[in-house]
Amino acid sequence: MIFTKGADNVVKKRLSADTHVNPPDVYQATMAHLDEYVNDGLRTLLVGQRKIPDAEYEPWAAKMHAAEIALVNREEERYAVMDEIELGLELMGATAIEDKLQGGVGDTIAALRDGGVKVWMLTGDKVGTAVNIGYSCQLINLEMNMLRCVAGEDADKGVQEGGVADTVGLTDVDKNGVPMTDVLEAHLNSLIHAHDAFQQEQERVNETRRRDQVPLLPPKESCLVVDTNALRGVEEAMESGKDSEVGQLFLKLASRVKSVICARVSPKQKSKIVAMVKESLPLKVTLSIGDGANDVPMIQTAHIGVGIFGLEGQQAVNSADFAIGQFRFLKPLMLVHGRWNLRRCSLLTCYLFYKNALLVLPQFFLGVRSLFSGMFTWYDLVYQWFNAVYTALPILFVATFDQDVNADIVMKYPSLYKDGLERKFMTHGSFWRWMFEGIMHGVVCYFFVEIAMGEDVVQSNGKAIGLFGAGIVMLWLVDLVANLRLGLEILYWTGYEAAFITVSILVFYVTWSAASSDNDFMVSVGYPNIVFGTMGWMMSGSWFWFTTVLTLTFCLMPMYTIYVVKRSFLPSRADIGREIASGWINGVNQSEGSRTGGQRASA
Repeated sequence: MIFTKGADNVVKKRLSADTHVNPPDVYQATMAHLDEYVNDGLRTLLVGQRKIPDAEYEPWAAKMHAAEIALVNREEERYAVMDEIELGLELMGATAIEDKLQGGVGDTIAALRDGGVKVWMLTGDKVGTAVNIGYSCQLINLEMNMLRCVAGEDADKGVQEGGVADTVGLTDVDKNGVPMTDVLEAHLNSLIHAHDAFQQEQERVNETRRRDQVPLLPPKESCLVVDTNALRGVEEAMESGKDSEVGQLFLKLASRVKSVICARVSPKQKSKIVAMVKESLPLKVTLSIGDGANDVPMIQTAHIGVGIFGLEGQQAVNSADFAIGQFRFLKPLMLVHGRWNLRRCSLLTCYLFYKNALLVLPQFFLGVRSLFSGMFTWYDLVYQWFNAVYTALPILFVATFDQDVNADIVMKYPSLYKDGLERKFMTHGSFWRWMFEGIMHGVVCYFFVEIAMGEDVVQSNGKAIGLFGAGIVMLWLVDLVANLRLGLEILYWTGYEAAFITVSILVFYVTWSAASSDNDFMVSVGYPNIVFGTMGWMMSGSWFWFTTVLTLTFCLMPMYTIYVVKRSFLPSRADIGREIASGWINGVNQSEGSRTGGQRASA
């Protein structure tokens, strides 16, 4: 005896056509019940059975065994053999269950949409069930204009009032239920035109209300509902290579709407949809989230995969990049930690290039001045320790813990996530701005020292400056500028940042002091005393401290001024978020306002 359960569109194709096996009245009653269940938002399955005689089973079992030990195309062989026996089934009935949503699903999806994230729901449920789930989880709402690209038997079902129906276009399908390419292309064009007309009409109405000085209507959005047959038509057109226009039209339509619902899709089809978006829109980053084994293909295909610990096993979690306990945890994962880490990684990348440009450029300018003689002005120990010791701790801590806006504000105002989508943190412009700073700071550190020391190599006290003496002063300035410049980027001061910056500068000071003192330790570890005695007489001169202060002023004051002006007159979303976090809204301190109001009330 074989028992089969599955989606109705799959099981119906495997039912016996014999009316004695499947009486028409039973079949029609079961389909009517299915429609009722779908309208109630329940997840449905059909169940069928067939008694397999020994004469049929034994040769089939041999073929199944051969398929299971096949060395090539094993999965395809197994599925082909299974298809041979899952035929002529007797309809047993239908099942319907309520798949209750976890808490916080609707709030999470609404927050992601407010943050500019395009949310697609890929499900194996019937179109009606998928739409009802979309309403319940706030993926779509009744105010949306629903664009339907549904083929076959569902083409004329569930069209909401004001939505765009496809009862004419996609009923012309082949024997597998897949719409013809030309019909699908025409229908996609009609949906795009309908969407554009809907938006233009709203703009026209708002323009009239604007002239009449009447409050504008809130923006109305559209959603797209597509089923497996329509998707198969898009996939076949793109895979054939003969008509890529269909795929481009589908992605064009999907990118214009706010949400997309793909119904009756198989696990393999889920993976293909994600792959199609990745390949056709290379600048977009895809994230797939699921809790079952049928979600594994799309989780592995997306740029980022998130698995949910659920009742359906650990397959999704084991295949994902991140694992969470409930869907609602996706909100802090993306909006808070994802945004923080994007900014941190952007800062880390730009700062590393900046400080290395700052390190090597003074030596390059010396090469220009010495006609590229190959002379080296850096003291080897200090030069080698610059990245590993003197500037390592501050950027390591900042790139791990810095926060431009606290978590509560980001969770309350999801639009802050748009900073990452709009590439505010890492752009070509920001990178070259950092590199320009590195070049200019390298110019300042080199030429200010050269000008301060003058042309005389012997000072009034009889001490010779020497090439390495000038180099150690340049490195001192480079270390100060590199560490303090990072301080201008820190937005979440905990005290550790200041401590690490101070320690980094003190370590440089101690190293210079050891190399400058009268001891044999530096010689014993392989570093000659080429900067012996430089610290004492250099730091005793007023020119040294004046050069240090002047260099820091020229290097740090311009960016400090730019940041102050920008945050005062052209604030970003993050700047406004920090003001709200500190109690300032529209220039008014809310904490002081509440105290004043309380005093007035008591008076």
